[in-house]
Amino acid sequence: GAVPRQPPDFLLKQDRKSGGLSMYYDVQKSAERIRDLRADSNLTQSEAAEKTGFSLSGYRKLEQGQNGGSIDSLIMVADYYNISIDYLVYGRTGIT
Repeated sequence: GAVPRQPPDFLLKQDRKSGGLSMYYDVQKSAERIRDLRADSNLTQSEAAEKTGFSLSGYRKLEQGQNGGSIDSLIMVADYYNISIDYLVYGRTGIT
């Protein structure tokens, strides 16, 4: 069978409770990428929310990094902007 790959170091952080490593993504950086995509598309937040299927308040929270995007939310954004979820989550633009 396939051997599971170790996640890249930048996706790991020290868990405060257990002292072990856990995976995460930087919600603020993801929010910044989403804001940049919208700005590059010359859309208002309201227009982007409508086109991606979010309520305006939900879209604003995503752009402000108040909530980490669920996989469903990230798929909706990635699909609209025709980009990968890898890019939204950790900025990767190519497969390594």
